Amino acid sequence: MAKDLDNREESMDGEENEDLIELVDEEGETQVFELLAAFDLNDQHYLAVADPIEEEDPESVEVFILKTEKDADGNDTYVTVEDQEADDAFDHFLTLVDAEEE
Repeated sequence: MAKDLDNREESMDGEENEDLIELVDEEGETQVFELLAAFDLNDQHYLAVADPIEEEDPESVEVFILKTEKDADGNDTYVTVEDQEADDAFDHFLTLVDAEEE
């Protein structure tokens, strides 16, 4: 999905927001996401991201699970995962969220 990651997005008031990241896709388009979690599972590194969360409606968040992979130049790239791998990673993310709430 993306070739670049920048987690120092500035908020509207000029302060850095460590929770926002920019991902650049294969076509060079930049999208801003909120980083919900970064975690390892089965020797793979994953990110759980969402479109920036609106404070008025935090329950309507769509979570995207991205897996970190190396490209031909050795740079980190972030790709979407599907099927059982996506289910396993999302379940692990929910476990992390539950543990944090306790």
